[in-house]
Amino acid sequence: MLDAFIESAAKSMFESHLSRYGELERFQWDREQRRMRMILRPAGETGTTLEVRILRYRVEKEGGKVFLVAEDVMSSRPWVQALLVDFVKDTRLELPSEMGMVASML
Repeated sequence: MLDAFIESAAKSMFESHLSRYGELERFQWDREQRRMRMILRPAGETGTTLEVRILRYRVEKEGGKVFLVAEDVMSSRPWVQALLVDFVKDTRLELPSEMGMVASML
């Protein structure tokens, strides 16, 4: 039950961050393995999806803020994989303050 709540909160957060790039169709989160899987329908494209996986992440806390850091990322498309490695891997994504309580469980 708790995992479902946290997964729903995380999905909402990613939906807001990714909405300009496409629609988040599916989100799966494995708290024990510290992994996430997202299936997106890219904006302007029909009949195609894109898979993005965070294969390992960590949570950092600093100055009352909480950050998600993707340590290992993967995509179903090579060019997106390159973008993820260049701009997402090891980059701190600040989690919204309303996720503060949830973040400690990530």
